[in-house]
Amino acid sequence: MNKEIKNGCFFATDNSKGTFTETRGKTEYTISRTAYSFDIETTINRMTEHTFMYVGQIAVNDTCYIFREWDYILNAIETIYTDGKEHNQMNIIWVANLGYEMSFMLPRLHIKFKDYATIDVFADSARHPIYVRITDSETSETYLEFRDTLRISGLNLRNTAKNYCTTQKLEMDYSEIRNSKTDISDIIDYCVNDVFICNEYYDYLLDSLVDKGQYLPYTQTGIVRNLVKNDYQYSEYAETNAVKNMFPRSLEEYNRVMTWLYSGGITHANHDFVGDKIGYFENDKIIDGITGIDFTSSYPAVMAHEDKFPLSAFKRTRVLTTFEQLNRKKAWYCTVELHNVRQTTSHSLISASKCIKAEGLIEDNGRVMYADRITIMLNNIDYEYISLFYSWDKDYRISNAHYCDKVGRLPDYLLKNMMHNGQQKAELKKQGLNDIPEYFKNKALFNCYYGLCVQRLVRDSITWKYETGYVNDGCDDYYKIKNQAVLSPFWGVYVTSFARRNLCINMYNIEKTGASVVYYDTDSLYIKDIEKAMNVIKAWNEKMYTWNKELKLHECFADLGAWDIDPVVIFKTLGAKRYIKMDEHKHVKCTIAGLPKKAFPYKDETAFDRFTDSMEIDALDSMKLTAKYKDEAYSEDITDNDGNTETMFEYSGTTLIEIPFKLTISQQFKTLLNKLHKHY
Repeated sequence: MNKEIKNGCFFATDNSKGTFTETRGKTEYTISRTAYSFDIETTINRMTEHTFMYVGQIAVNDTCYIFREWDYILNAIETIYTDGKEHNQMNIIWVANLGYEMSFMLPRLHIKFKDYATIDVFADSARHPIYVRITDSETSETYLEFRDTLRISGLNLRNTAKNYCTTQKLEMDYSEIRNSKTDISDIIDYCVNDVFICNEYYDYLLDSLVDKGQYLPYTQTGIVRNLVKNDYQYSEYAETNAVKNMFPRSLEEYNRVMTWLYSGGITHANHDFVGDKIGYFENDKIIDGITGIDFTSSYPAVMAHEDKFPLSAFKRTRVLTTFEQLNRKKAWYCTVELHNVRQTTSHSLISASKCIKAEGLIEDNGRVMYADRITIMLNNIDYEYISLFYSWDKDYRISNAHYCDKVGRLPDYLLKNMMHNGQQKAELKKQGLNDIPEYFKNKALFNCYYGLCVQRLVRDSITWKYETGYVNDGCDDYYKIKNQAVLSPFWGVYVTSFARRNLCINMYNIEKTGASVVYYDTDSLYIKDIEKAMNVIKAWNEKMYTWNKELKLHECFADLGAWDIDPVVIFKTLGAKRYIKMDEHKHVKCTIAGLPKKAFPYKDETAFDRFTDSMEIDALDSMKLTAKYKDEAYSEDITDNDGNTETMFEYSGTTLIEIPFKLTISQQFKTLLNKLHKHY
């Protein structure tokens, strides 16, 4: 591929690649196949924490135009808009991390286009736009749209390039002070590669999605949503519009379900094995002989296996007031007030943040250890494992109880697409083709169907206005969403419940053998004395192998849902999302909430001594950034490293500042551990 670099003063559009059409709802869009991508490079005054653009790049197919001033960038964007209007098509400009660029651009776009076009921003949260459209004020047609490359790839730009592109991301020293007069010949390849990567990724999307009859998505989840929607229309569910009945009846109940009943994976440490000889804890809990086991595709497994998903409307009942009565129903959920709640093992499963009310609560690192009284929501699957790990008095009180009469497997229009992507991934890997774009696409999509099931359907409508910035413009229409939905929100709730149950039931059975579960995280367990529990693990795996055969799944799914065993050797944890491990080859891996894995500086046995409460990593090494937003205009003189001085100006912007990292453990958790360790 022959790529060119040109001065932005000679900017030109290109329509040689033609267009394609998409129909969304009642609107048909003609979209250009020309790849346009945009990026800016910025410099920071660390004294004032102000950031300024010193070079911008717009790639048009295989040509990259370089700009040193905002006026020329905006003129080029106006040219792309005008081209769209002249050809009655929508041109897309791709940006990697759209929110960052738009923090500088939105006021400038408004000023540039205010006389004849509007700037329409759709965001899922403030400062995080999904798209930005420039729409003609007279015709109400959108001729230019900015989209985010990384929203679709689900990866950062470096990994997007690695997995999908020929062009690769390069390195650059961000600490240098630059302005529009600075010689950038030493970083020009870095600049142009960033936009050529976005263009190549758009070409890949055209080839792998659009040319195969699929929509061009806004997000990675959008890819699987389009596949599922397409197959839904030919299903019996579409004929009866049955899904709308599988929703909570009101917006209020939907919000209750998604806030208090829905929960993600369980991540926690066994408090008996948490410790640090430096500081607050009496014992240094460095543990050898640890083995890790992981479910093979935990969420896809329960989606494919389980036949107890709710498939009819939940009915409110005031008659069923005990768990015994509710358990006679096929599926149920309720709000319950439990009294005198006590741990029955050394594991705390109920999240304190999911307690609607709590009295006399003793927390184990954010989870309920003991309580005089808690009010929670749970369903029949949650009850299966929570009742093993906790005891409570018989005078519990059930309210807001709902049950449904029909359960079954998830619909084929969801499962067939998921299993197809999983099969494609497995077959490519078997052929040794796990380094090609098609493999990475199918691997990512296979895990996306779970995300589609648990996606929050009713969201705040976030827009941007020149006078006020990002504002909440209301929320989606719940009843409209119900009537158009192809998936029940209860399916997502139950997927996570089934996955938690599988993890916890295995954990319970493993510890009954005398082995100890030291740590657990969503789909994995770290076990001490695993040899005692091998019969439990083998029995579970045999159950999965048999299940997969009975369901007649493709041979590549023979081990779906089974445990994969990985010796860890040495392990140490300081609580949830805080652990390090070393394998038999003395490779150290560290997981610390809030710290990028690559930033952990210790790579040998000394890591275990360094991994302590109050461990610090300085700002230059932590790889952690905090974003500081400036929504008012600012200006100052910037002198680069070559002595060139320029007065630079921005209407608004974002400054990314490196910050240090300090591992901290709450005083409450330290106190608990000291008491427990002294007791033992």
